[in-house]
Amino acid sequence: MRTFERRARAAGGRSAASVVFVGLVGLYALDGCDAVLGLGNLSERSADAGAGDATMTDGSGSDTGKDRDAAAKDGSGSGSGGHKDAATRDAQADATGGDSAVHDGKAPDGPPADAQPSGCVVGGMTYASGAVDPANACQSCQSSISTSQFSPLLDGTTCGTAGSGDICHTGTCVSGCEIGGMFYPSGATNPNNSCAECEPTTSTTAFTTLANGTNCGHGQVCSNGACGTQCVIGGVTYSSGQANSSNACQLCEPGVSTTMFTNAGSGTPCGGGNVCYAGACDQCVPNSSQACNTYGSQSCSSSGIWNACSCPAGPSCTPGSAPTCSGTVVATCDSCGQPGVTSCTSGEICMGGTCGVTCTHVVTSMLSATNGSIPLEVSYAMVGGGGGGAYDAIYSGGGGGGSSAILEGTNIQAVAPGAAGGASATPMSGSSFSVPAGSNVTVYVGGGGGGGAYFSSGGGGGGGSGYYGGGGGSATSGAGGGGGGSTGGTPGDGSATAGGPQAGGAGGSSSSGNGGAGGMGQTGGAPGTTSHASGAGGGGYGAGGGGGGYNGAQGGSMGANGMQGSSCVTGCDYSPGGLGANNWQSATSIPSAAGAAGAASTDTVNGGNAGLVILTYFDSTGSCPL
Repeated sequence: MRTFERRARAAGGRSAASVVFVGLVGLYALDGCDAVLGLGNLSERSADAGAGDATMTDGSGSDTGKDRDAAAKDGSGSGSGGHKDAATRDAQADATGGDSAVHDGKAPDGPPADAQPSGCVVGGMTYASGAVDPANACQSCQSSISTSQFSPLLDGTTCGTAGSGDICHTGTCVSGCEIGGMFYPSGATNPNNSCAECEPTTSTTAFTTLANGTNCGHGQVCSNGACGTQCVIGGVTYSSGQANSSNACQLCEPGVSTTMFTNAGSGTPCGGGNVCYAGACDQCVPNSSQACNTYGSQSCSSSGIWNACSCPAGPSCTPGSAPTCSGTVVATCDSCGQPGVTSCTSGEICMGGTCGVTCTHVVTSMLSATNGSIPLEVSYAMVGGGGGGAYDAIYSGGGGGGSSAILEGTNIQAVAPGAAGGASATPMSGSSFSVPAGSNVTVYVGGGGGGGAYFSSGGGGGGGSGYYGGGGGSATSGAGGGGGGSTGGTPGDGSATAGGPQAGGAGGSSSSGNGGAGGMGQTGGAPGTTSHASGAGGGGYGAGGGGGGYNGAQGGSMGANGMQGSSCVTGCDYSPGGLGANNWQSATSIPSAAGAAGAASTDTVNGGNAGLVILTYFDSTGSCPL
């Protein structure tokens, strides 16, 4: 190019200068440079070219050929317009024969091969590198990418107004977040944590933790950035089933609500013995009931308040336990387990935990009684009738005593046999039997046997009456009749008779005298019918046998003593009859005389004494029915 320019100058013609100018303009246009040559002085430069100093101007038109030549000659740079360096370069180029031209204007011949454009021309408008597209905040002039159109900004670049949370995404300004190279629209949930989401106004580069209590699905809520089965109420996190700290009847039940407490079920204990009802810790559920104080119960009012307990206090004894006695005081335990004390009235005692009286019934003849409404336990002491007296073996024998017996209904509870003639009966005591309510009790008291005759081969004494009577005494050998037992007593000899039920046997008779009759039930037996050497009659129930001797006497009746016999026709001693049970009506135990044999001595032969039965029992009614 410079060679071409020099040749043009050497030609000295205007046309050469024009060619150079046109060539330079074409080259600059092809390189896309912004330098523009001053075209306004072109005619002037053409006129000057004929003087031999035509040149490329810098647009000012002030350079002259003289100046240029002077500058070229001495290299002093004195030429105007700042072309010293250009002239120097031209001289250096001519000297070396090089091809690089010295520019005499602002624009060089062309940019270096590695130079980059510094702007964009878009739609006829020039934009500096980095300038933002006025129509799209997410595009800018990026000449390294394109100089003829705007290029998209990087995803995640902030766009829009300050604080809007808008960012660029694929060249468009949108509301969202750019996190880990991924774009998330506003409100999108963190795929790895349902309690964090994109909230661009808070951050466009990180997920934002959701507020505590935010529902995160399946009945769960967020708490401190974690999703769980819990409730967040009033900013406080409660685990499932946890109670409201100010109301034990309100619970966290995430399946129902994660933001409000749920009322606990009615009847749920809430402390202090109270239960929940309608979300309140009341004493009870209205119209319900419960046990109280172990054995009591109480109902709940309609307002949820317990009514008084039927048992005022806890138990100190076991309800239904048997009462106990302490002296004349009865200790009991009521249905609530509370002890009770009852003092017996005057004259009563405490037995078996009950106040009552001790009943003693001395049966002197016969008893038939019906028990009342209270079962009784009856103890007894008893003895059968004694045998009639007999002086010795050559005289007639005395009659046997009748047996004493106790029956409850038809059941024989005890029998005390009568004694044989001339013998005493043996007492029985220390046993007891039960008498049910309404049951009948029958008691027989054995009578004494009649005395034998104080005469050889006189009549024997009759047997005493009883449950079974005693046998009659012998008339010939002095043998006494057998005493009655649970069966009749045996007779003393063939002519005497055995005792039977409730009757004594007759004494034996001989040619010298007749035997006495046995007692019959309540009635005593009659003596022998002869005026002398007759046997005495046996006693009735509880009665003494008649006295024997020369003339025997009648036996007693209904607990009375037997009649006395005489030992001779006139002016003789008498043989007393046996003692009847009426003599011992106040006895508390069997006296030794009861059931004793009739005494026998010279001229006197006594009748046998009656037996006796004593019943003792406790009666809480105090009526003593037996």
